Parts: sequence; structure tokens; C-alpha cells
Amino acid sequence: MDNGYKLKKVYPTTVENPMDELMKLYIEQARTRLCRYPESNASTTLKVAYTAMHGVRHAFLSRLFAAFQHKEYIPVQAQLLPDPEFPTLAFPNPEEGKGALQLAMETAKANGARLILTNDPNADRLAVAERDPNSESGWRIFTGNEIGLLLGCWELEQYQRLHPDCDRKQLYFVASTRSSKMLRAVAQAEGLNFEETLTGFKWMGNKTAELRDADKDGIVAAAVFTEWRFSLKRRKIRQWASISMPSMSANGYFLTQNHYVKCNGPVTIRAIFECLRNGGRYWESCGFAITHVRDLTTGYDSSQPDKRAVFPVSSSTVMITYPFANGCVATLHTSGTEPKLKHYVELAARVG
Repeated sequence: MDNGYKLKKVYPTTVENPMDELMKLYIEQARTRLCRYPESNASTTLKVAYTAMHGVRHAFLSRLFAAFQHKEYIPVQAQLLPDPEFPTLAFPNPEEGKGALQLAMETAKANGARLILTNDPNADRLAVAERDPNSESGWRIFTGNEIGLLLGCWELEQYQRLHPDCDRKQLYFVASTRSSKMLRAVAQAEGLNFEETLTGFKWMGNKTAELRDADKDGIVAAAVFTEWRFSLKRRKIRQWASISMPSMSANGYFLTQNHYVKCNGPVTIRAIFECLRNGGRYWESCGFAITHVRDLTTGYDSSQPDKRAVFPVSSSTVMITYPFANGCVATLHTSGTEPKLKHYVELAARVG
């Protein structure tokens, strides 16, 4: 343990660093719960490139890959070790797309890797890109909604394979309220339950803990996603990109657009949302009919009989959602870690 103080020298018998033990437990839990095809993982020829974006999780993921019997990934050396200055990235966020993944794409191309995995610096998110000759950049970058859909369907498939007599009414998908409703459509079609929470792991984790003690993070997601991708190669499914958005023919069609604008002034952000709350009858001229409004900062929800929001309300949670009559849902939300005003828009339609 070294945080500027040599505590072990001061208290040689009472201070211990549990990191190694916790790492072993973490790896073993992930392996026993989530690794299903170790032999197939070991035999695949599909190469994977990985960037930690100057974050903290290379040491964890490399050991997790070994536990799953994945072959070693090809690291982006310039971004492999923690560096709080993020010298190779203007914005160390995989959501920035091609710009943030440029070094990873160059590394993958130089080493013949088809798949790119990326964790953000604190590794609570996973980004994925796959080589796509039809794309202008040569890569298809998948959204978080697409990754969540694919992982959710993979976990359902594997659970039912291992528990063929399971009661589907006891199974749940859990997603944040600003995420795509694709998993809800799958849950309805498959007879599962679907639960929404506020954005953030503390909400999703608490809800998951109510249903079953389980964990979620970008590192485990990377190892599981890799095993899923290897399974497609094993089954000779080549065009896996067509599985995801914009269509899911079995459960409906979904089109999403997520974006943000930078806004460094908290006063400006507050003024924008106050204008949305009290700025007149803008909804009459926006071109589409808004059916109701949910504001999780003030606790107002016009769809509820008592006009009170069902979700927990927080003055620090700036989020307003507008459902439209045509089935579209738009959510405006501030970032908890970056000076951004984000919007999440999804339009869902039934098959036929």
C-alpha cells in the first residue's frame, strides 16, 4: 500500500492490503458464474484489440481473459497504463466514437484484429467496435443500447440452456430509464419481467440486489462479450452486426439517437431546464404531440393520477422526459461527471 505514507512501517502488524485476495475472488466469481465455453474460447482464431484509455483496469481484464481462457488481447500500448493527464486523448470517453478509438483502430489494423474492446478510465462502461468494410471508417462502433441488448439476449439464452425448466416469471431484465426499451420488448415477448431504474450503477445495483445478488461492470462485460462474439464465429454466424439496431424484426423496430452539447456553466444549464419547465407553450409548436412530461428534479409526472413521479427524486438529478403520441420518447439529462447536456431519443414501432 503506497498512498504517500508508508503505513506498514508505522503499523507493521495491523495494516494489510487486501487487493490480491479481492482480485482472486473477483476473477473466480466472474469465471464460475459467467464463463460457459472455456475450451472454445481457447481455440478461436479471432483477434481482439483492447484499450484502457489510460485507465485502471488492464491488470484486471488481462487476468479475467486468462480465466475465461481467451487468448491474450492486443493492447494499445500508448493507452495501457493509468495516466491522469490522458496524453493521447482529447476526451477519454469511448462514447466520443472514432476520435477516441483512433489509436485502437490503428493497433487493431496493424495486428489483424477484427474486434476492439474499450473501457472508459474507471471501467464501468464498455465500448465495442468491429471491422466493417462497408463503413466509411472501416469500423462499426456499437452503441451502449446495442451492447446491452446483445449481452442481455446472450445471458437469457445461456441461462435457459443451463436451466431448461426455469420459471421465466422469476427472470428479470434491468435497465436505466434513459436506455432503449429494446430489452423491455424482448422481456415481453419471452415472458420475463422488466424493471427500470434511475441512471447509474447505484440504482441498477440496488434493484438487482433486490432480485438477486449479482455484479455488473465494464471489465466483466468485456470478457463476456468476447465469449459471445467467439460463439458466433464458432457457429459460423458472420453478419452479427445485422442482429442489432436499427431493427429487431422479432420484437419490433427501434431507432435511437443519443447525443450531447457541451455546457460548462451550471447556471446556464439550470436556466435551460427552467425554461423547459416554465417557458410557455413550446410543445404546441415543436411539430409533434407530447402526451405527458416527467421531471425527476421536481418530482412532477403528468401521467400519474397524483402528478407525482414514481422514480426517486433528487434536486441533483436533472432529467426531463417527454413521451410523444407517435411512440417516440425523448429524455434530456445532465452528465454526472462531464460538462454536458445529453439527449436520448428513441422511436419504437411494432412489426407490421
